[in-house]
Amino acid sequence: MSKITLNKVLRQFWLFLALISFFSVQSLYAAPQCGNFEKVSIPDSLSLLTSSENGTATALGDGVLRYFDGTSWSEQGLPSESEGFHFGASGSTPDGEAWFAGTRVIDVYTLEVIMMRVTAGVVDRIDTLSYPSSINTPGAPVDISASASNNVWAVISRGDVLHFDGFSWEVIDVPDVFVDQILERTKIYTTSPNDVWIAGTGSSGKNADRGYVQHWNGFVWITIPTPFDGQSHKLFYDIDGSGPDDIWIVGQYINEDILLHWNGSIWQEASGPGQAMFHVMSMAPNNAWAIVQNKGPHYWDGSQWSEAVITGFEEATTLLISDVAKGNSCDAWMIGTYYEGSTNQPWAARLIPGDVVPPPPPSEFKVYADSIDVSSVKVRRKTYYGQSIVTVLDSNGLPVVGATITGDFSGPTSTRKSSTTGVDGKAVLKSSKKYRPRGEWCFEVAVITAAGATYDSNLNTVTSACEERRRKR
Repeated sequence: MSKITLNKVLRQFWLFLALISFFSVQSLYAAPQCGNFEKVSIPDSLSLLTSSENGTATALGDGVLRYFDGTSWSEQGLPSESEGFHFGASGSTPDGEAWFAGTRVIDVYTLEVIMMRVTAGVVDRIDTLSYPSSINTPGAPVDISASASNNVWAVISRGDVLHFDGFSWEVIDVPDVFVDQILERTKIYTTSPNDVWIAGTGSSGKNADRGYVQHWNGFVWITIPTPFDGQSHKLFYDIDGSGPDDIWIVGQYINEDILLHWNGSIWQEASGPGQAMFHVMSMAPNNAWAIVQNKGPHYWDGSQWSEAVITGFEEATTLLISDVAKGNSCDAWMIGTYYEGSTNQPWAARLIPGDVVPPPPPSEFKVYADSIDVSSVKVRRKTYYGQSIVTVLDSNGLPVVGATITGDFSGPTSTRKSSTTGVDGKAVLKSSKKYRPRGEWCFEVAVITAAGATYDSNLNTVTSACEERRRKR
């Protein structure tokens, strides 16, 4: 056999091995769903939740601290040092050190921030610091992420970032993303002191609602480009991962989902359910969960997203998911409230290993605008904005939680705005401000989106409305 022929045979052999390896990896990469989210009993309403790899969980709710030891819940009162604080952020280390952050007002320009650590259900550290607050830079913590006891990060909405090195908290100055920006830092995720990610939504001038990502590499903060850079109405709601090469961002663009995956070098868009995604938990590159508000979870197996179920809520008409927390590869929690026909009830669901229950066939329900209340609100002397309160009901006449309303203001200012309904089915939308406005503000609904629902404008009690009477300017 000639040398040329031998080399050709060897190349074909190695190509054959490479193809076998490729298809083997592809077939092994998809991981089957390990179990289902199942309804579990909880002592009472929970507002913030953390979970760890050892199966424990720590939560706050109704002014008490609750601890799940893997079998049952216990509770204790909060320490006196936490009185007056409103807690709005939580996170934990993989081995179970839970952190909760809250704020209370000192004066018009100052907030006091509390960072409270809980170990095995016991508060063992409290730090407080004063933080500037104003209309433009409120200083309330909105999320916490920790990779170890000496690497804890807290993100401040429209403000800086806090870092705990195991001894003390430091205020970290993060550069602006946009010129003349209005910034909403939403979530933070860290794998190490030299790998920190922030996802949020900001605006500059007339360009509103643009998602952005910032990364700390141990030396400098860098804005990481995404496929949506420069595009308005792209909202980033959550970020999470299992390591520096496996990071997910979820959000929404009007009535469509946003699912972005970072593989260590580039962002890749994934196809999801076509509905807004509010939470994400990633346990491994082929094991992640994303949550559709008012409907439930979707599972990522490494190749595609598919619908999953929460068992035990067959009689619930709506599910409001307020917080999620992951433990290990097959252990995670969700908490919130559900509406079962007469009242809102607290609930919790836990990812429990077992036979996977297939999702039921899709059942379409319709939503519509039941009422629109338009008024003008005074900001300061002779400056106003238009406000529209829209109530959304479903075809059964029940309020819809988590519906996104997009509509147009006209009159003194013309603006397209979006907002999401609360547990009462009401959403508040605000126009841009106007000095000495002339005429009346009006608002017209363009579209309403809700998980698993169809907007039927023919059912609308009202589609547009104006101020009932002229306000004295």
